[in-house]
Amino acid sequence: MPSVSNAKTAPLKPAPVEWPGEIHDTAH
Repeated sequence: MPSVSNAKTAPLKPAPVEWPGEIHDTAH
């Protein structure tokens, strides 16, 4: 999933809730 990787690397986090649980867990 390139989208997931991109969001993770992205320095800006507009809405972590919008991302999947996986990303949300990492952002948290």
